[in-house]
Amino acid sequence: MKRILHVVGGMNRAGAETMLINLFRHIDRTKFQFDFIYFTDKECDYDNDILELGGRIFRITKTNALAKMYQLYKILREKGPYLAIHSHTNYNSFMYHIPACFAGVKNRITHSHCSNSLYSKSRTGRAYLRVSERLNQWFSNRFIACGNAAGQFLFPQVDQSKITILPNALNLNTYINPDLNHFLSIRDSLSISSVTPLIVQIGRLSTVKNFDFTIDLAAYLKGIGKPYQFAFLGNGELWEELSQKVNKLNLNDCIHFMGVREDIPQILNEASCVIMPSLFEGFPVVLVEAQASGTPCLISDTISEDVDFGLGLVHRCSLKASFKDWDMALDCVLNGLTASKDKIKEVLTEKGFSVTKSVRQLEGIYGE
Repeated sequence: MKRILHVVGGMNRAGAETMLINLFRHIDRTKFQFDFIYFTDKECDYDNDILELGGRIFRITKTNALAKMYQLYKILREKGPYLAIHSHTNYNSFMYHIPACFAGVKNRITHSHCSNSLYSKSRTGRAYLRVSERLNQWFSNRFIACGNAAGQFLFPQVDQSKITILPNALNLNTYINPDLNHFLSIRDSLSISSVTPLIVQIGRLSTVKNFDFTIDLAAYLKGIGKPYQFAFLGNGELWEELSQKVNKLNLNDCIHFMGVREDIPQILNEASCVIMPSLFEGFPVVLVEAQASGTPCLISDTISEDVDFGLGLVHRCSLKASFKDWDMALDCVLNGLTASKDKIKEVLTEKGFSVTKSVRQLEGIYGE
């Protein structure tokens, strides 16, 4: 049995982390075992799952970059040997591959989960991105991306034929045929009737996810008499700021903060629409989950077109468009076509979003 060390911020219930725990659950653990590097001392959502699957969690809490690198070097030397180090920290990955080189880890994988960065907003940030691109290329010897846009963003100097696309795969049946027993209906818990449109936004409450835009849209829709209800699923640094804005705009009757949820398949089954007005994304797992559930999506035009699987479930609207345009787009989404479960399963499996297929692909990468 060979050990793989995954470098993550922490394994909370988010897109890339959920994908990673799905791979861990389905990989042949007689051949490969996962350990995890955290940069937090807080308990994370998937800690118990990792431990139950036989994984180990190592926490690096140093804030100084050199101290972090030395602490990782010690872990690699003392807790290994490791077949590979697999970094999910995007442009910072080189920081963890350098100590891996000194520790003798031959397989150093950088995995891109993003197609843009807030670093791009400033001259200093852009300079850092250019330097990190070069360092990632030097100290990594395998490049993986969740989609084409993510590969082109993080690895612009790497021959694109050398980048492996590993889709953010799911246990498809969990979403296509969700278990509705023993789950409290989100509509019942919020006293939302079955005929009232329920619009769900899922993600970290952060600047990139653009919940602020959705709040303004909800205010516009309420102002013109649209009886839409919104559920925000996730936690994050903007929780208090967004909550205060909802209070200020008197939207507490139509916007509901639900926190992190374990029953996403069941919620998607009840949702009328998933909205995602993100400033940018890599390849959002949420949109894979939504389409697997047959739930239509309204997304910003900044998100890669790769996320549309041709099922007629994804609609796009520009962040520069007026709220009237977004209202019209919502009408199209809510009154649009549906896709059959058989068609959904066929298309997503063919495109590589079955976790079984992705696990075989990942085992091949580790085994090379």
